[in-house]
Amino acid sequence: MTYYHLEALAQAETAFRKADTLSGGQAWTQAHLAMVWAKSGRKKEARQRLLALDADSVAMKTIPAELAMAYLALGETSKTLDLLELSYQVHSNWLAYLQFEPAWTSLRQEPRFKALLAKLHFPG
Repeated sequence: MTYYHLEALAQAETAFRKADTLSGGQAWTQAHLAMVWAKSGRKKEARQRLLALDADSVAMKTIPAELAMAYLALGETSKTLDLLELSYQVHSNWLAYLQFEPAWTSLRQEPRFKALLAKLHFPG
């Protein structure tokens, strides 16, 4: 994630590919690869990967916040917020980072994002 936030996207992709190999292709690594691809302009690849993950009911229950990051990288704010709401419903541990994770910076003024922070009892 550090490489991603520094916009060192080639290094981020390398790191997530290694994580994907070591994890046996778990959904979270796939979501992070899609996020990197989206940010690096490979939107078609990212969308294809995300469509496959969207169809995976286990992924939708276990990694909706990671999927949300990838959709945000694609510029799909509404889908991102839908997935963050789902994250809340399934008690995703990623929500603990919602207030300070740099990936969410562009959402900070969105009313739905603010409402989610309020539901989590995070300070405004």
